[in-house]
Amino acid sequence: DQGVDSMKMRVIKFSKVMLCFTMLLFLAACKSTLDLCWFSLGNSITQVNSESLRAVSVAMNDTGDIIAFGHKSTGSNIAYAYTLQNGSWVPLGTNEGVIATFANIDIREIVINDTGDIVAIATNEPSVYVYQYNTNTQTWSSYGNTITSEGSAISLNAQGNRLAVGTATAD
Repeated sequence: DQGVDSMKMRVIKFSKVMLCFTMLLFLAACKSTLDLCWFSLGNSITQVNSESLRAVSVAMNDTGDIIAFGHKSTGSNIAYAYTLQNGSWVPLGTNEGVIATFANIDIREIVINDTGDIVAIATNEPSVYVYQYNTNTQTWSSYGNTITSEGSAISLNAQGNRLAVGTATAD
């Protein structure tokens, strides 16, 4: 813990901005009437389940409309998923977007597949957990077995059916 009590997470979109009345707020950061700029996409996520956000890892699907992140809570770490709906980031699923909760286990990294329905989470346990979102039940559940491996770096392919796990070792 580095003394951070809370934080804010924003999703930023890169786009061409043309001069029009609705874009005047964003043009302050741009140099001309047709420029490439970064601007916020949806609302900022500042709280999850009435706690100030303390994100430890963030991942985004291919289209940028689903994000997964680890949140350092009191006594546990919780993995969440949010989706962009009508210009706002809202929890994905019936359980306030909770993918998984880890008691006294740190989340090191979260990765997500292209469609945003498979998430892999590396912990300091050392284990890697994989979860799949069920659109019918709107819940996250384990996807395969837990991988016992020191996962300091992980990567998931586009389909979510291949996982690379990297480990830092001492010389």
